[in-house]
Amino acid sequence: MGTRASRRLAVATLLLVCLSAGAAGAATPLRTEKAAAFVASRQLDNGSFPAFSSIGSTADAVAAFVAAGEGQTQVDDAIGYLRRQTRAGNVTGIGTIAKVVMAAVAAGKDPNAFGSHDLVTEITHTQLPSGRFGDATVFDQALATLAMTAVTGGYNLSSFSWLLHGQCPDGGWQYDRPYHAATEGQHCGTPGDPTDYFRSDTNTTSLVVQAIAPSGKGTWEVDPFAYFDATRDASHGGWGYTWGYETTDANSTALVIQAYVSASTVLPTGAAAALRELQYVCGAFAYSWTTAGKRTGRDLGATIGAIQGLTRTPSPVLPGDPLGGVPATTCPA
Repeated sequence: MGTRASRRLAVATLLLVCLSAGAAGAATPLRTEKAAAFVASRQLDNGSFPAFSSIGSTADAVAAFVAAGEGQTQVDDAIGYLRRQTRAGNVTGIGTIAKVVMAAVAAGKDPNAFGSHDLVTEITHTQLPSGRFGDATVFDQALATLAMTAVTGGYNLSSFSWLLHGQCPDGGWQYDRPYHAATEGQHCGTPGDPTDYFRSDTNTTSLVVQAIAPSGKGTWEVDPFAYFDATRDASHGGWGYTWGYETTDANSTALVIQAYVSASTVLPTGAAAALRELQYVCGAFAYSWTTAGKRTGRDLGATIGAIQGLTRTPSPVLPGDPLGGVPATTCPA
């Protein structure tokens, strides 16, 4: 090989090495910035982010921006929207109140005096001797537990106990209620009942793990990470919602990543890549994959949900350094 050709090969090899090293170190911040830009571009004039639900998704977006370290203007507008909705009496239900509490804390605001409401008391006054918050589902109980941790920095042990005793035999938790040994199967849900749509799912399980694991005070009856192993999508490497719906989706995969991080447990190989593969070059995330192996369209809710997975930030998200601005997005409308 000639000297000139040898030099070209050496330069090309060095460039490849540098690009590979840079991708490992800088890809996630760049991806996060572009994802935040896409979310910012979809904010309505009233400050909301109408994804899965206007109030819940707006609260989630606040946490996502803070986790990304971007979007002060967008956070301020979103908090204004949430205050108005709270003042109007539209923030109801344990789970929704808990999300708004966590958004307020993430933004550095006081949830005890938010939109003329004491949202913290609205949660705590419902707690029963069993530890359950009112008639909360397991999903909402986990959110409320996270919200109380965000506010106090401590842990609600009676809420932990209620959650721990609700674990399904497969190691997961189902959305609606604690496991009932007399009527439910290994994956929870009532066997043979076509109207019982809830079985152990990755989203609820992730929230429970995030609520309990950092305290070091939870003793699992079954290792929830064995559940995550069992429900993992073998084709794409991420997680879907539940048994029979294992195809990787951005929200579920991000939540499971957050669970691993919250428990200081090493991510399975390929888990982070599975989330990244759902991101478009412009920054938006697809919700999932089609049967033809294509990503679904650019999705606001999926992008909001993906950001805490990209940044590996479990809930609750706490305020940090002042937020930067977000660049303009190149994602088509």
